[in-house]
Amino acid sequence: MTNKRALPLNNDFLRKTFCNPMHPNILIGFAKDMLDLDVENFTLENPDYSKYKGVSALAHLKDGADVIIRVQVLKSEDLSSESEVEYYCLTELTKNFEERGAEDVSELRPTFQVNILDYRLFKSDSQHLHSFAIDHKDSSQKYAPLTTSFFEVVNK
Repeated sequence: MTNKRALPLNNDFLRKTFCNPMHPNILIGFAKDMLDLDVENFTLENPDYSKYKGVSALAHLKDGADVIIRVQVLKSEDLSSESEVEYYCLTELTKNFEERGAEDVSELRPTFQVNILDYRLFKSDSQHLHSFAIDHKDSSQKYAPLTTSFFEVVNK
């Protein structure tokens, strides 16, 4: 008999936590603490979870902006080294264009994506949160088209 270590850190756990209609303040508080966004309310984009493996919500901010907030768990096989981060961010931006049918960056809603990792991706420092933004330098939008954060929840 093999002993397998069960980790509660998976996308089903995220959906049960963040998508609970009885507790909308969990996602709102998470967005405030992790992304520094003042969310007034939100609507889940993927209640059937078929399109996106984590949680995706359209959030209305207190400053009037509408943004997409996505939270997912990444495993080491999804992204295994720091050198893959730029490619990963560009791939996610491309997905946003395809999903929204956008032709240029001004048509995209800003997307804030939080990837929760149960392993150390950034071994060069001891920070647990790393954020990257892909921005269009000529855009007048207040928020970057894509901000991707990696939150490492391990003490290795």
